[in-house]
Amino acid sequence: MKVTFFFPFHIISGVPVLFSNLAKYISNNHEVEVTIIDYEDGYMSRILEHETKIKKIFFYDGKSISIDTDVLVLQSILPFQLRPEVKISNKTKLLFWNLHPDNLILNTFPWKLFRNIRFNFYKKLVVVFSSKKYNQIKSFITDSIDDNGLVFMDSSNYNHTINFYNLKLENPINFLPIACSNGSFREYSAVNSKSTLNISWVGRICDFKINSLNFLIHNLSSTANNLKQKIILYVIGSGNEEKNLKYNNYLNNYFEVVKLGSLNKIKLDEFLYSNIDINASMGTSILESAKFGIPSIVLDFDNKNINSNYSYRWLHETINYDLGHFITNDDYLGNITMNKMIFQFNKESEIISKNVYDYYIENHSLESVSKSLLASIKKTKLIYSNINLSLLKKGLVRRLYEIIKYGKIN
Repeated sequence: MKVTFFFPFHIISGVPVLFSNLAKYISNNHEVEVTIIDYEDGYMSRILEHETKIKKIFFYDGKSISIDTDVLVLQSILPFQLRPEVKISNKTKLLFWNLHPDNLILNTFPWKLFRNIRFNFYKKLVVVFSSKKYNQIKSFITDSIDDNGLVFMDSSNYNHTINFYNLKLENPINFLPIACSNGSFREYSAVNSKSTLNISWVGRICDFKINSLNFLIHNLSSTANNLKQKIILYVIGSGNEEKNLKYNNYLNNYFEVVKLGSLNKIKLDEFLYSNIDINASMGTSILESAKFGIPSIVLDFDNKNINSNYSYRWLHETINYDLGHFITNDDYLGNITMNKMIFQFNKESEIISKNVYDYYIENHSLESVSKSLLASIKKTKLIYSNINLSLLKKGLVRRLYEIIKYGKIN
């Protein structure tokens, strides 16, 4: 069987990390011919450069590329947003993997003003101004699920999508959770050997994450001061929202912020394993600590400032593989403050470590997710040529945007 992963992207991010990890594991442990399609200097190409079992096809902006494989695995996307360079064989089956809540949300109004308004109001605007396209995408999602060609990483992605399109699906959804590279359980509890509590935040500092990071800083500052316990937050990552990172006003005798920027995989693993007591992150980044049994707090996100009553949770307490979702009113009902999380950690760090690691092995290890992915690959019946042609047609604005960004297709 020939399986191809498609995600041309230059910088380190959750999806290329996920795809490269799975491509490497599957090629080495299963009878599958694995190919990646990426820029020549893209993240997957760089990280898998020496993996001789994996075939590399280089992607170039503005240059046509024909894809002929048994199954093409790609992040779910609105059909008309597929890269214009891509020509997919009619024999190729597709597996769309929904890896962000907004993957399939119709972006009728792309400006930041509309991204910051309430979800239900935005939906009403889309239904009014793009009703035809809205209903076409609704049918596309239903058909793709029926053909086992669309899978969701967690309940957050699933619920956000079906709520936006008012879908009522009869069949239970089969989730395909995400994975990260393999780790090994860290046998010691760092908190027993030093008075300072080292906490990390890992991830891109981007638009939908910045409010969560700033809220975390505010909470850790208050907690450190309340408990009179020294806490250092290591911010690992970079992004275009760094200018909006707010921490200077929250520094005190018990709280410090250290910005480390982006770290490559080897350095990140070494730093987390050797230095970090708790990791508070979202998405793939939370698994980077869980794979070592480091107590891990799942963070959720919002496009506006987060209410002070937000309730935290450990990774092993999350439901349906949820590694971070758009915050709703339900997230303010639990009354699990950062004070309580740190207090519990100080009392039960070894128990929390074991619970986090066991959860990772069962649900997010490369072995577990690879088996689930291959099962989904074998089940999909979704073929590119069966997608509604009107959904593949690019509007004038989209065509102009792609010409400006990628150039004319050769």
